[in-house]
Amino acid sequence: GPITPGLVSHFNIPSANVGYLTSAYPLGMFGALFLWPQLSDRVGRKPILVLSLMGVGAGLVLQGLCVRSGWSLQAFLALRVLSGAFAGASPVVKAYLADASTPESLPQLMAWREASCTFAFIVGPTLGGLLFAGYSLHAAISVTGWASIAAAALVLAFMSAPEAMKAASEDGKQKAGTAKLEGD
Repeated sequence: GPITPGLVSHFNIPSANVGYLTSAYPLGMFGALFLWPQLSDRVGRKPILVLSLMGVGAGLVLQGLCVRSGWSLQAFLALRVLSGAFAGASPVVKAYLADASTPESLPQLMAWREASCTFAFIVGPTLGGLLFAGYSLHAAISVTGWASIAAAALVLAFMSAPEAMKAASEDGKQKAGTAKLEGD
């Protein structure tokens, strides 16, 4: 992303070691990909998604603090791995959509999920670059963390149980079918 050169400069990372910086987050994510879905089967999708977003957010805020306070590269990398581990809950979103949808609406919901992820990959680095250029490396990282924490609060406040989503979807289809029959 756009802050990678700033991190390389900040930590004075030799070219041969930049891979540690860029692979720490996916390493944590890969390690947790198998944990979160199983845990969400036991405790529910919503608690895991909230925990995931909060964990990523807290990890990013701490990474920003790490940069601002002059902590070591090792501390920063450990926080990157930890943040990545919390981000490994992305399969839980897919499971929630599968739980909450009908077979007919699932492809459309998955397409919207992919579109939103792609949009995030466009907007996120752009905003991060603007924050880095206009403010600081610390700000670019910290704002991202606080945005993730805000997303966790929104999920906590507004995310419905999958059963309620599915019932609403099926109810909407029944009303549409009734309206179509009445219009014939």
